[in-house]
Amino acid sequence: MKRRIAWWCAALLTLVAILSLPIVAQRAPIRDLRLANFFLKWHLSEEEARDLAKWDVIILDMEVAVNTPREFALLRSLNPNARILAYVTSQEIRRDASEHPQSPLRRKLASAIQGDWYLRSATGARVSWWPQTWLLDVTDRGWTDALAAFVGDTIASDPRWDGVFYDNLWGGIRWFNEQRGALDLDGDGVADDPATLDPRWQDGVRALLTASRVRVRDGFLILGNGDATYADLVNGILFEHFPNTTAGDWAASMRAYARVLDRAVEPVIAIINANTANTGVQDPRAMRFGLTSAMLGGGFYSFDFGDLEHAQRWWYEAYEVAIGEPISGPARITDVRAASLAANPVDADGFAPGVYRRDYDQGVVLVNATSIEQRVRFDEAFELAVGADVVAEEVRRIVSEVALPPQDGAILLRPIEEIRGQPFTNGTFVRVLRSDGRVARNGFFASDPNARGRESVETIDLDRDGAPETVTTDGGMIRVYRDGVVFREFAPFGDPTRGALDFAIGDLDRNGTWEIVVVERDRGARLGVFNLLEGRRLSPYRTPFGPTWANGMSVALVRRTPDAFPAIVVAAGAGAPPEVRLLDHRGWATGVRFLAYDRKFRGGVHVAAGDTDGDGREEIVTGAGLGGGPHVRVFDAATQELRSQFFAFASERRGGVDVAVADLDGDGNGEILAMSATVLTAAYDR
Repeated sequence: MKRRIAWWCAALLTLVAILSLPIVAQRAPIRDLRLANFFLKWHLSEEEARDLAKWDVIILDMEVAVNTPREFALLRSLNPNARILAYVTSQEIRRDASEHPQSPLRRKLASAIQGDWYLRSATGARVSWWPQTWLLDVTDRGWTDALAAFVGDTIASDPRWDGVFYDNLWGGIRWFNEQRGALDLDGDGVADDPATLDPRWQDGVRALLTASRVRVRDGFLILGNGDATYADLVNGILFEHFPNTTAGDWAASMRAYARVLDRAVEPVIAIINANTANTGVQDPRAMRFGLTSAMLGGGFYSFDFGDLEHAQRWWYEAYEVAIGEPISGPARITDVRAASLAANPVDADGFAPGVYRRDYDQGVVLVNATSIEQRVRFDEAFELAVGADVVAEEVRRIVSEVALPPQDGAILLRPIEEIRGQPFTNGTFVRVLRSDGRVARNGFFASDPNARGRESVETIDLDRDGAPETVTTDGGMIRVYRDGVVFREFAPFGDPTRGALDFAIGDLDRNGTWEIVVVERDRGARLGVFNLLEGRRLSPYRTPFGPTWANGMSVALVRRTPDAFPAIVVAAGAGAPPEVRLLDHRGWATGVRFLAYDRKFRGGVHVAAGDTDGDGREEIVTGAGLGGGPHVRVFDAATQELRSQFFAFASERRGGVDVAVADLDGDGNGEILAMSATVLTAAYDR
């Protein structure tokens, strides 16, 4: 009954803390690269909570939930899918635990410790390993039962925690006996036989883990820091100081890592923790070597300062690479001149110095675990996303060979060559950007043989049979191609020679059928909504800017809130102020309007929409028209607040920039596609 009451009290505390916070959007969890953060401060600031929400597994000191419950709740609300674990030492206690004012949980634990549970030397003195702590005797069932009870009653009973992280699950204690002096585990005043120390210590740790599993709720995770000794009793192990962990060098550590992935209790969370060896010098090669090694398996990756301070929020471009899901296991490359999947598959015991490859559905991971540079060749081309040869994010070369320095790794992506699910301007060069203007992927030329240059094109699976159709404009016509043949065409405004069109496709009324919203792009005032597969107009024409408007417009669809009907966004064409207006899904004005650029600008506005930052809310993206610079702006669709802005090409250019939003790499977030409005398109004209 007491545990149930404690559970509900903790749940109520979490709810109160969340309700006291400002409304915030949830971040999409990281999907492709699985990340962990080992963050051991006793307090959490709001800034730290917001940053930590980017990680998938977060190890926090157990005091955080008590000392800063509001920030803890913020972290949880920002990433409800994160696994948040409470840090507890398995074999030691701080010397000041009983009186430290900011450690209420340590005080509670210390109050249960009896004097004969401390680890002692043959002289009877208490012994210490970490500064200002006392070691406890893990072979004493009194201590292990008390710790398991504490975790069950205090940590696992709190629904805010997903699990516990036991630090220092040592595979033995003989090393301490040899370095610090003889130990007396049984308290008889006589030094114990060194040969008996490790087996007895392992029995004690196993007793702790077994007792803990009994005391915690179903689904509660138990992880630890160490090697694979206790893999069968935990959900995972963190391998600290990679590549030189307690398991040994890189090869030994990878074998232990693979054994944990193979043998641990489901769900398995194995973590590789590389660091700066307490220097603070962030060596890119060390970071890459750890990251790519972790990706050879199915675990998580952490990179921080070192064991003197696990409290970093370092974030790297490499963490944002969308490589997809693995389609093979790790394999050792036997011939670097032709690094194909014919390389030798590696099992849990097969890791040794060498060059390794693992394939994902969007790319390849390479690891050079040798002491010399290796040049690896492929029989296909890749985009080099992470590696020593990436000198800047703007430089993402297409390569068929990569140089790997010793103890380094690389991530290569299959090139993107097409846009699906969003209209694009045919025959233009496309830059693929993040919401803040950083390069997301290599640029490419987008073209479709069914359309002429500068016409709008969209590739979309209209009948959901797995084979996409192509929708194009051709002057004043809408044409739908299936297998390269026109199967539907119509003139949405009657006269097919009247002028160019812009369109947006979606299920406006959420009835399972596709609608197309068409506007007169270069001149005219009308907007029409049609059943796309039938070419039938569904409602009277609308004139969003008034019936006498003669400047044309661009169009997109946006969800202002996740559960809303799509709204229609229109942006003024050239010759008018750069105004954006929002209509409801039937085309009626909502009264929402804003200026995308300075009121004096008259070059027109290109518009697109989508979730560009993974927060679960869509943004409106604008691009300046002809005569303006390649100026892209990103607005919150719900509030019209300016979120970011940047120049997609050289700022001095005055050809404007067309925009689209599409998830090209399959990571769940839309990329901003900036299309050059001045690229020569004659080669695409028919």
